[in-house]
Amino acid sequence: MSVARRLISPAVWLKGILFSPILQRELRASGRRKSTYIIRGGYAALFALGALLAISTIMSAMEFDSATMRSQGLSMLAESMVMFVVWFQFIAIVLLAPSMTSPSVCEEKQRGTLGALMTTPLTAGQIVVGKMTGRMYQVLLLALISAPLLLAIRVFGGVPTEWVLAFTSVTLSAALLAGSLGMLYAMWHDRSGPASIFALLTLGLMFVTPPLVMFAIQQTGFDKIESTIGVSQEEFMKLVPYGVAACPPVALVMVVTDRVTTLNIPFIAGTPFDRIWLLSTLYMLSVAAFVLWVASRSMRKLLLESSGAIQSAGESASKESVTPKGRRGIGRLKTWPVYWREARTPWLPTRFQRAVLTVVLVSLLGYAYFKIDLADPPMHQLVGFSGLGVLLLCSTVMTTSSINGERVADTWDALMTSPVTGKQVILGKYLAVVRRLAPIAVLTSLHFVVMAALGHVSWGAALMVVSLITTTPMFYLATGIMFSLLLNKGVSSSVSNIVLLLMILLIVPIIIAIIFEALMPSDDLSRFAEKVVVGSNPLMMLGTVINDDIDGRWTRGDRQFSLGSDGVSMSTMIAVTLAQGAAHIALAAGVLAFAIGRFRSASGRSS
Repeated sequence: MSVARRLISPAVWLKGILFSPILQRELRASGRRKSTYIIRGGYAALFALGALLAISTIMSAMEFDSATMRSQGLSMLAESMVMFVVWFQFIAIVLLAPSMTSPSVCEEKQRGTLGALMTTPLTAGQIVVGKMTGRMYQVLLLALISAPLLLAIRVFGGVPTEWVLAFTSVTLSAALLAGSLGMLYAMWHDRSGPASIFALLTLGLMFVTPPLVMFAIQQTGFDKIESTIGVSQEEFMKLVPYGVAACPPVALVMVVTDRVTTLNIPFIAGTPFDRIWLLSTLYMLSVAAFVLWVASRSMRKLLLESSGAIQSAGESASKESVTPKGRRGIGRLKTWPVYWREARTPWLPTRFQRAVLTVVLVSLLGYAYFKIDLADPPMHQLVGFSGLGVLLLCSTVMTTSSINGERVADTWDALMTSPVTGKQVILGKYLAVVRRLAPIAVLTSLHFVVMAALGHVSWGAALMVVSLITTTPMFYLATGIMFSLLLNKGVSSSVSNIVLLLMILLIVPIIIAIIFEALMPSDDLSRFAEKVVVGSNPLMMLGTVINDDIDGRWTRGDRQFSLGSDGVSMSTMIAVTLAQGAAHIALAAGVLAFAIGRFRSASGRSS
């Protein structure tokens, strides 16, 4: 090999990785799908609606008495709008990225086409990176939707260029990391729903680990740490900015509040590259590269298994004799076959993955219970919001490939020839996912029941929290099945359900507040609007119940709760919470009834 070829060989290798035939196929296929344009149009509509509502809300609260105040007000408007746009974009795109990348591998598994990829001269790295870049191209287009608005808002001033650059870079790198995790978990799961969920949970764990480590060190005490490992408090504080860079949301908050933005890194101190957001971007890109490397190794193993070079675990398991437990499962299949088939599919396919998840959860919760004062709200808010957040994330994607996944796997015809009714199919798939999510809801509810028994929270608050945690996900599980019937691709149905969640939790409350504020300006109606907004939002209700119950139990004997700007009694708060839970159950029942009817018409069955 000549010297010239050796010099250009890395560039040739990089070109083969980034511009492989897989990427070209993904781009051509995505350009021909209706779902691609539905996702783009839906995201653009949601973004435009949110921006208009935010502008209306901010402008209605401003009064301009002079030209100077008007200029200052427009500058504040620009700053507020940029904050809304960048945070909305960060949350939405990071949530959507795993849902868009994980189906690229799961669909190949369901169609049984991984073996065909083994016959091509493509490497596992080219396949993984090609599929990854093909799906992330769509994410990049979604991120560019906000560019015209950000450029137009900067005309009013008050928005540094570094803010826009920092948020854009961190958002895209976080989305790339989320998409890489989606690809990795897709190697270990046959369905895109669990892969997306575990990718988001892993990303959330990576983001919260630095703050948790900082909290643990503060609780332990710097004196003990110095005596144990020999690191003084001054030396440790020099490492804090690096921990902040490993948590992108905190790094972005640092940028906005003009606090620690430079790190004084050797060789680049004092240059434009010495920025905390830039280090955060490099950190996430490095982790994403490592995740893709692991994914390429897993892809190689998958290709060998699909081609028969390695005997898969499923094949070895099929040769084993039927155990008594298996015979009981066969007996159950006679009544609700779809339910038991779905319920027997594990979240994590291997014992090692289940053990890792168990160790992480037990370690984090054990340390939290040991160090945090249970008489204060933070521990209970952490458990409540974590449990409800995980359930909401799971419910938005777990059922979105339940019906269209049968079409992708070519098992639709077999399902149609089986002696099951449309009701059994829809309810079987729905109840199977409810059964999978039940342990999370039970463990979260058990915390509040035990805390009520110990006297840290009241029994009324425990009842309200359990109601919010158990009933809210039911509606989004039902809408996921509905979208899986209406849309042909799991990506489209997942994105649609996530957009619905964002609409209900973020956009709808703003719409309600603006309608009451603009059409019926009155103090009584405004206070009623606040009650409607808070009473219909499970996240707001959860935070209000936990905080007011613990903080007010010693000062107020009647335990008043804040519902909007008014204080209400516990009985009223319980009635509102139970009414919200009943509404979620009723809406879920209505959506399931619609899905059953839709399934019957799509399958041509009368029952």
